[in-house]
Amino acid sequence: MKDNIDKLKEELLRPISEESQIFCIFIRIRKALELAKCKEKYNLLNFYCNWLLHIEIEKVPKKYKEKIIKQDSLGIISFIHLSDLRKELRDFFKEFNLSWSVISNEKEWLSFKKKILGIYKDTPLIIVTVKKYIFVIDSQEIDMGVGDKVHIVSFGVKKSI
Repeated sequence: MKDNIDKLKEELLRPISEESQIFCIFIRIRKALELAKCKEKYNLLNFYCNWLLHIEIEKVPKKYKEKIIKQDSLGIISFIHLSDLRKELRDFFKEFNLSWSVISNEKEWLSFKKKILGIYKDTPLIIVTVKKYIFVIDSQEIDMGVGDKVHIVSFGVKKSI
């Protein structure tokens, strides 16, 4: 496990410029969760790690699964806002004696969010229950003129047969 954490530390020191770095970081986090047997403790973080690699997921944290299936807009907005993910990342890094400037620096966090939402945009989430629910994120940047840009995130939920 030490080798995985050491490699994660190295990756966390590099500024995030590519989506591939996010994959690497989240794969190492997921591996650490498995090795330390704390996937349940960090079930939301584990879920986001899995979603980067898989579109069909059975274990969606109950808090969000219900909101997505019921199409609770406010619940879904908090889900794609990633504030709970940020909190779990902060707790995970504290437990494993790691630090990542992205968590504490608002500008870096916003840049990270934009990149990770771009990944999730390309990875529709199929929530497997008795029926399948497909959760899709769309993300785009709109130029408002005079150098101002707004990042817009939208979502949709539909039942699959």
